[in-house]
Amino acid sequence: MPNSSAEDTPATDYDAYAASPLDPHRKAPGVPEDKLNPSTAIPACVSAVRTFPSSPRLNYQLGRAYWKSNNFGEAIVWVRQAVQYQYAPAQAILGYMFQFGQGVAQSD
Repeated sequence: MPNSSAEDTPATDYDAYAASPLDPHRKAPGVPEDKLNPSTAIPACVSAVRTFPSSPRLNYQLGRAYWKSNNFGEAIVWVRQAVQYQYAPAQAILGYMFQFGQGVAQSD
């Protein structure tokens, strides 16, 4: 699947709450992990993903917000959605989740 929809999706409030500063496709400056507030980010992200369900950027950000809240079961669902589009930031967090057994069986 192509990665073009990551750049075609407009910026949303969600980007301001959950974009990673390391994501080259982000539409906002990005929120460092220690500053990400899941209680604000998750509702905004859910709304954005409902509007743009095929956006790997937004799926990744929703997964990132769930990951930060330690809800690894939900995080893995959304991260994997973004991974289907070969979205590199999602691939990185998925590898991290496997390394530490977060929402999946631990596997190096």
